[in-house]
Amino acid sequence: MSARASNASICVPVDFLREAATTKEVETYLLAVASYPGQLEIHRDLTFEQHLYNLLHAQQRSSNTPQ
Repeated sequence: MSARASNASICVPVDFLREAATTKEVETYLLAVASYPGQLEIHRDLTFEQHLYNLLHAQQRSSNTPQ
């Protein structure tokens, strides 16, 4: 199975796209695990879920920022 861009002749396997997205999710989760203790020292009431959401939101904003 493959995904094809509307105006491009490049064919990218869907599995590759899924794998890239999964890899990014795992990397973000591991970053959250590693950085949570430091953030918890600063913000005592911060849950891991909130911390992970903050990281995901920050990444989303940075990926939508024009460069």
